[in-house]
Amino acid sequence: MSKGSRGGGGTGDEVVVVGGVPLRRNRDGSWSEPPYPAVCANGHELGPYRVTIGVSHCRCGILHRTAQCNECGATYFLPPPGDRCESTALDGRHG
Repeated sequence: MSKGSRGGGGTGDEVVVVGGVPLRRNRDGSWSEPPYPAVCANGHELGPYRVTIGVSHCRCGILHRTAQCNECGATYFLPPPGDRCESTALDGRHG
């Protein structure tokens, strides 16, 4: 876990990185992660009934959150996969 701040350092500016995901403290004291993109890599709008949200189990030990376009299958990962990343099945087999 790493910690930092952006801007003036006040409430709403604090950012903590947990498992590769940057979490930002909201003004009410809660935490939120970055939003998923509004469009996929192929330009399709992502929103209700247009995207499937899930997780990808990975050899790196992190569960990457995913948003997959229902139209073309393009997938957004949070955190983005790194050099050591490889999708695996729930029982540890290669995905």
